[in-house]
Parts: sequence; structure tokens; C-alpha cells
Amino acid sequence: MTEDTILEQTDHDANYERKVQSLSFLVPARRYDVNFDVTAQKAWPAILESALQLISKLEKLAPEELQAFYGLDAPEREGLIKEVLETGLIEFDTEGLLVATPLLVELRRNNQSMEMEEIVNYQQTMVVDNLTNSIQPRADDRPVRGLPELTLDGEEHAYEPDSLFVSQFDRFKQCSNNSKLRPFNTKLYRVNHCEYSQLTSIPISLDIYAHYDRPGGLRLESELSGFSENVSGLITTSGLHGRINSYLNEAKKEPVSLTLSQYATLVDDTVVGRYEVDGLLDLGRLLLDRSKKRTGYGNEQTRMVIGPLFMRENQANLFHWLSRVPNEEKLQRAFWLPSNSSIWGANVGLRDFTTKLDNRLKKHSSWLDVVVPVRDKSERYSYSEKFYSRLPRLIGFPEGKDLTELEILVIPGNEGWAMVQYHAQLSPICGMAGVSVPVGYCTHDKNRVQDIMDILKRQLGTDATKAAPVFGY
Repeated sequence: MTEDTILEQTDHDANYERKVQSLSFLVPARRYDVNFDVTAQKAWPAILESALQLISKLEKLAPEELQAFYGLDAPEREGLIKEVLETGLIEFDTEGLLVATPLLVELRRNNQSMEMEEIVNYQQTMVVDNLTNSIQPRADDRPVRGLPELTLDGEEHAYEPDSLFVSQFDRFKQCSNNSKLRPFNTKLYRVNHCEYSQLTSIPISLDIYAHYDRPGGLRLESELSGFSENVSGLITTSGLHGRINSYLNEAKKEPVSLTLSQYATLVDDTVVGRYEVDGLLDLGRLLLDRSKKRTGYGNEQTRMVIGPLFMRENQANLFHWLSRVPNEEKLQRAFWLPSNSSIWGANVGLRDFTTKLDNRLKKHSSWLDVVVPVRDKSERYSYSEKFYSRLPRLIGFPEGKDLTELEILVIPGNEGWAMVQYHAQLSPICGMAGVSVPVGYCTHDKNRVQDIMDILKRQLGTDATKAAPVFGY
């Protein structure tokens, strides 16, 4: 069967969308310290604004008439006239009368309001991404070390930071957290200095959806995740969202070490195994069958899981099961074996999920250990760099087998829980070749849980006593 026939088996009258992956990437950027002045419009004091409008309307006004109109004494009159003249909108003519200046005449001609203009100094930080050379909103402080980093696909385009700041000042105002800079009438007056501070990274999170419609067939599409509408708009208009999509579309598929059919046989996944076509996952047909309730496992104890476990839609399965475990009941230690996918755990929310799970397990005298094969110092260093800030604990098994497309999370025991997933590749016609889709099942069937635990033991090696902490202990 060819790649083109994968979609021919789907219902062409269907139109559906489902989130299948959630990813975060680090975009390289530079941070600058900028000192600058802006001109801002400010309302005049009430009596001063009234006097300006009066003179403007009458065109000419004697100081004594101004005094009489407002009921002022001589010192008060002189004080008001001084303020009126300092605005630059009123002056004395040759006859000693108060008249409008050419500036005020121009404002009236263009129906512009009379407002006071002041110069205000600011010291701010500017962040410029290296992919589009655009000013971007500042990133939050969530743990991001170890996330996949996007790199330039060509030579870096040089720019003068102060010139870039001037040309993108309106964008900078939208990116700034300082609300006083936001008004549209705040204009840049001058840049005093713009100095390089440091290299940094901007975490960008995407939700990946499998979308099917009759004209386009099945395709993967992304949406920015975790940003306000304003920030999402800024990232999109800069072209950064498009650059990340291009990166995912152009990425090469990773070599396969465990086929989908081998996975299905290994973990007795008779459902997902039905959707293997030429070594690829026929996601379109799977999702269509799932919408028609054709992907059940025959009992309520076992359910399909599409997408990473930490996705809100999926972690509910685990926490719902935990909520039904009596508080006084002890659970065995939980083990989580990652897949070999380069994007496994690539999400800023991974730490939040593992912390939440660890805290829930502690109520049952249990905890979570992420387990991986670690045969030498190089592997130990690599895992530490990738996961130190985003996982609570990591245990290395020197006799463990290489990671494969198989992912396992298991809480062993007669009343245990487990999840297995295969990180599947899709047909190239779906787009985003750099995205693998985790699909499998979760279960609290005691026989399945025990079988999955046995698979994990074989994966980690026979002598578990040689296991050693990589970090977290």
C-alpha cells in the first residue's frame, strides 16, 4: 500500500480535529539594555485648558479680559498668562493681545486635540530573536533547560540594535510589560544608548492538531499555546511561528528501532496494531474509528491514550485512578521509561506534571523515578543536561537496553496502573515530519500491569542493584 492510499481509507465526508502532541522549543535570542526618551501626551490642568480653548475661540484676548472672565486678581492673572505662554500654543501679538501661535492654528485646522507633551526617560530590556530579528515579548521563568533548541538554517543577518529599536518601536511598546508605554500617542524621542546584555532563549510552546477535511485530507497543524491573544499575535506577525512550522516540516524522520507491529506484539496492543501501514501509523483512520467508538479494548479497565501523558486531556486518566486509591493504602514506587524520540518530554509543563504526580504518590508512600540506560559518563552528562531542571529524579541502569519508540509508565502491584505508548511516525503527506505522535493505552487491569512491569524489567537489565541516581537523590 502506498502513502497516498493511507488517506483513501478515511471517511471523506468527515471533518474533525484532535490534539495529538504538545511541544516547546527554545528560540535563540539576544537581550539588550536600552535607555531612551519618549514624548507622551498629557492633559492640561483644567483652568489652563479652558484658557487655551477660550483664546483659540476668540482669536484675540486682552490680559484684562482674561482676568475678568475667570475673576482673578492681578497676581493670579499673571500666573495664568505665564502658564499659557509656556505651552507654546499662545503668544502676544504686537498689540499686546493674547493670540494663537501657528502651532495651535495647525492643530485646529487638523482637528487635533490640544494636549501637553512631556519627555519621559525609560530604562528597559529588549529581546530580539535570532531567527527573524524581531523584538519579542520577554519569556517567563519556567524551567526550560534541555528543551530542543532551534538553530539558524543559514548565515545570521547582522543588525544595528539601536536602529532596530527605532524601526520596531511600535512593536516594542506592544511587547513591553510597562503599561505607561502602551498608549498609541507615546512616540520615541531619542535613543540614549542600546547595549548588548547577554544571549538568552525564548520558549515557544505549540499544540499539534491532526486535522482532517475533505479537500485537504489529514494534516498536522500547530497553534501557539500558553500565550495571551496579544502575545500570540506578536509572535505570529513576526514570522516566528512560521519559522518553527518550517523547522518541523523540514526535519528528517528519525531511524526506527522498534516497529509499530513489534510494539503491538510486545505489549499486546491489538487495537493500535491494526493501524500500521508500511511501518507508519494511519492516524486518519484511527481517529475516524475512534470517533465512531471502534477503538475500545473490550473492558473499562483499559483505554486508548493519544498524545503525551502530561497533556491535560491525558493526565486526567492517571489522576482519576489515583483519586480512587484510599489515602491509607500504600503504592509501590512508580517507574517512567522515556521513548527514544528527540521530542520526548519537550514541554515547559513537564516539571509541573511530574511535581504534581510526585506529590500525589507521596500520599501513598510512593514516588516517581524516571529510568534510563546509563552506560558511561557521556550518557550521564547528556541526560543531566536535558532533564535536570524538568524531572524530579533520574535513575541510570548500566545494563539497560537502548531506548526505543516504546514509552512505559507503571505503578506496579495488584492494584497498580500502567501506560504504554508507541511514538509513531506518520506519512510525509501529513506534514511536520519532525513530530512523532505517542499512541497506546493506559490500564489498571492487574494482568496487563504485571506484564508491562515485566517488560520494563527486561528493558532495564537483569541486575537492578547496579542502578545509580543520575540526579534527584
